[in-house]
Amino acid sequence: MALNLTKSHTAVAGDTIPASGINTNFDDLYNAFSGLEAATASMSKLPLDADPTSALYAATKQYVDHYGAYRRPVLEYVSTTTVRVENNTGTANQTSILFPDGNLRSVTENTGSTHKYRLFTISATAEFTTGTEDSGLYTGLSEETNTWYAIYAVKSTINTANFVLVGTKTLPIQANYSTLNTNLGTNGWVYLGLIRNGDNSAATGDICSFRMCGNTTFLTNTVTVNYGGTACGVIWSSSASDVAQTWTYAAGTANLELPNNISFVNVFFGRGAGATAKDYVTIMNGTANRANLTGRVAFSSWGVPNGDVSHTTDTTAVPMDIVLKGFMDIVLGVGSNPML
Repeated sequence: MALNLTKSHTAVAGDTIPASGINTNFDDLYNAFSGLEAATASMSKLPLDADPTSALYAATKQYVDHYGAYRRPVLEYVSTTTVRVENNTGTANQTSILFPDGNLRSVTENTGSTHKYRLFTISATAEFTTGTEDSGLYTGLSEETNTWYAIYAVKSTINTANFVLVGTKTLPIQANYSTLNTNLGTNGWVYLGLIRNGDNSAATGDICSFRMCGNTTFLTNTVTVNYGGTACGVIWSSSASDVAQTWTYAAGTANLELPNNISFVNVFFGRGAGATAKDYVTIMNGTANRANLTGRVAFSSWGVPNGDVSHTTDTTAVPMDIVLKGFMDIVLGVGSNPML
């Protein structure tokens, strides 16, 4: 803020300056600042016109309050073709997204009837630059079976108060930030999480049901496995008769690949009746030894998926299964919008 003080005076020949007027300008300037100080002892009396747009601009109260009150929303499963972003405010059917530049956008939409903003539909094409806003796959993409998709909240440039949900196979890793900025807009996107379309079993073209809490997602869809029951998740390996199975880590979004922003996995192991020796499970580059058991065995283990995940039993061939049950996402760590 700058304060400009002027004092008019018309000079007349022969004028003299009285002693009382020598410091008049200084007195006026002092009085002006004293008045300003008195009026702004409470900063609420010094309003700013807009939120900051430059690094050194002052922040308004509403701008600062965004960070204190904001909680990044999680994704919610709706159906085999739709996913929504949760209601994270006190207003029904409303979601707020805080973007990296501090811009807070809120949309209100009943996802039971429309899918423009809060509801992602895998068969739709996302639109956020021209025409009518819509949430869906990024332009040029179409639904693929047994595929991972990253879901982003993206600023609309059609209406600068709105955002839409965009699904893409471009993962939120440093190597892809330039591409994401080009496709979705610099400071125009916030990563929300991963969805899996297809269980690599009977439902290869359905979004797997899930429950998401913070950076952890558990798959809740049911798959039939060979060990003699059911499990939840994506089948990595399943055989009616085998002594060993292995899933080998590969980063990506295809069927047996794992997005490389996944840092930990929860894996289900099943073994049918007939084996009498121990089960050996290799995950996290180490070996977990399970006790001698006859008959069916089912158990889960957490680990870092940076190598082979293997399940080995004795020399008797039996039904065996390896199923991905859940995962932790390293991008969705602490904070409202980490890594962006």
